[in-house]
Amino acid sequence: MSNKFYTAAGMTLSVNGSNVANIKTWSIGDTKTTLTDVTNFGSQKLGTVIVKEQIPSMIEPGTFSGEAYYVPNDDGLSALRNAYSTTELSTFVLTFPPDTAGNVQTSTGDVISWTGYVTTDPVPSATSPSTPMTYKIDASMITILSITSGS
Repeated sequence: MSNKFYTAAGMTLSVNGSNVANIKTWSIGDTKTTLTDVTNFGSQKLGTVIVKEQIPSMIEPGTFSGEAYYVPNDDGLSALRNAYSTTELSTFVLTFPPDTAGNVQTSTGDVISWTGYVTTDPVPSATSPSTPMTYKIDASMITILSITSGS
């Protein structure tokens, strides 16, 4: 059986329990590990050259960025604005519908969650008078992503 591709159609983003309407685009930035140099007098040598030793010392959880169509009375937009203006630590949850492409999920889709801070004021912008207004969603992550597989 060959796998079919899974799309994000029907996915939701919630911020502190409020769903953000009309998500247009989104992405999660890479989690990165910082390495600390622990090279010492006992470090391995390759000929006359000392081999640099490093150990993982810090993890940068990453970022979330997205764009949504502006709807003035959207509860999710209100939650984003409140989180930004109060610098409140927020809970973010991406919920996907079950995989209807015929793979393995039948009742629930994957859920990705984290905590972080809204880092950009979600104010609307327009590129022309005839296109819908949008706003940016930018958030830092202060926890590693929690990923729960659907069933």
